[in-house]
Amino acid sequence: MMEPRGNYVIVGVFVFVLGAVAVGMVLWLGKSDYRGAYD
Repeated sequence: MMEPRGNYVIVGVFVFVLGAVAVGMVLWLGKSDYRGAYD
């Protein structure tokens, strides 16, 4: 069994990376979508 602290670190890093990727994709897709719609 892993230590709770190690588990929290892994989950925290995973959630942080997942959130960063999600935000980046939303911004990138939104930027390209808006350029295509308003250009």
